[in-house]
This record gives sequence, C-alpha cells and structure tokens, in this order.
Amino acid sequence: MIRTFSLCALLLQLSFPVFAGEVARVTLDNGAQVVLKDDFTWKYVILETQPQSQNPEGKLPQVQTLTPAAITQAALLSIAALDGIKVSFRKGEWDGDNLGLNFDLQSSTSKNVVVVEVEASLFDDSGKLLKKELFNVWQAEYRLPETYLRKGQQRPSRTIWIEDIPFDSWHKQLLSLKVIEVKSR
Repeated sequence: MIRTFSLCALLLQLSFPVFAGEVARVTLDNGAQVVLKDDFTWKYVILETQPQSQNPEGKLPQVQTLTPAAITQAALLSIAALDGIKVSFRKGEWDGDNLGLNFDLQSSTSKNVVVVEVEASLFDDSGKLLKKELFNVWQAEYRLPETYLRKGQQRPSRTIWIEDIPFDSWHKQLLSLKVIEVKSR
C-alpha cells in the first residue's frame, strides 16, 4: 500500500508543469547581473528593492528601482522577444503632457502575426518605477492580410500614447519591455 501511494504521489507530482527555478546568478564583465534558470533560459536582473522612509504607521515601504548596471545599460532593457517576434523601443515623443512611444517590430516566425501585446515599465531618471502599461504594440486589421506581420518583415508600430509621465524626469528614457502575447492566424 505504501508503494502504491508513493507511486501515485510521484506520478501526480510529475504531471504538474514545472516552473523554471533560479540555478545561479552571474555578474558579467559590464557589471550586469544575469539569472540562469533550470529550464535553460536566462534574464537580466534589472530591479533591486530599497526601503523608503518610515510612514506614519512605522512601516518601511519597499520600492523597486533599477540597478545601477541596468541604468547604464538601458538599451538592453528596451528590447524584448517572444515566439519569433522582436520588439525594440525606437524613440519617445511628447505632445503636451502625453508621452508617445514608438517601436520597431521584426518577425522571424512563419506565422502571420495579428497582435503583439507588450508590458512596458517606465522608470524616472533615477531608476524609480513610474508606471506599468499593457498595450498592443502591433494590431493588424481584421481580414486584411497585408496588415499582418510576416516572416522577415520589419515594421514600425503606431505611436502608443501614455499619460501621467513627468517630462522633467524622463530624459534618460528608461523603459523595460516584456512581450506578453503574440497572436497569429
């Protein structure tokens, strides 16, 4: 009976998806840190947690800021890829108090891409998180195949407008990208 129970427990454990765990942290020659995961993937360590001044309840709130290496290597933050789609931050522009973000997209997938959803984290010049936004950086027109993003193509995005980013604190244009989803037909 114990053997049967052990075998069932083992099979049950093996049937659940395995999440990538951290195997090691490595510091590169340029000072950037990289996390190596047990699923053979890696990622840059870009955030560090810092305590802020005490609030009236006596608690120390934690604030996440960019690491010094991430601030000096900001170009690495503004590129992300998933499923054969690479998204790169090209430039920011201002229209009054609104910040416009422009991106370049490249496709190496054989699928016809109709939507690319991105999460962008915007940081002030000192590395403090200002805002996270989720948006479609690419949106093809329904039933218009010429608007699909195809293999080998490089296209600019439309301008994505973001509100409530102070002009005076975004001169370094610190932006971290993560591709959330790629939809295709």
